[in-house]
Amino acid sequence: MKRCFLIILLGCSPFLLGRIQDWLMMNLLGVPLMLISVLMLLFWGYLSHVSLRMTNYDWKALLLLNAPAAIDLLLVLIQEWGFGAYWMNRIGGYSQLFYLPLLSLGFRLTPWAHSVPPAYIAAFLLMTAASVFVYKTNKA
Repeated sequence: MKRCFLIILLGCSPFLLGRIQDWLMMNLLGVPLMLISVLMLLFWGYLSHVSLRMTNYDWKALLLLNAPAAIDLLLVLIQEWGFGAYWMNRIGGYSQLFYLPLLSLGFRLTPWAHSVPPAYIAAFLLMTAASVFVYKTNKA
């Protein structure tokens, strides 16, 4: 049970990383957004590896790790598509910061989109793909 909680907590780390990136973007010029996106994907792969090792390579660890990302994506999409605006509170703010480190790459993968939700979906799919890739390579 403690391992499950720890894996979910690791899955919440993009909240902190997004907040750090937000601060950097507000206070520094020339933040390398694409580099941050690539590093975030590598970090997510590392977290996937750590989660798998904690559970003896049980794929359920990846479900727990990616659960906060799925919940946050759902929350962002409800705000964007359901209400047409982000909530003006901490939930609305931090739900956007979760995917901030991957948004640069998400926007590059969705150049046809003229709104943010497809970039959020692309970021979620990238995180999930990184986890599956680590699982498949460790399984082989």
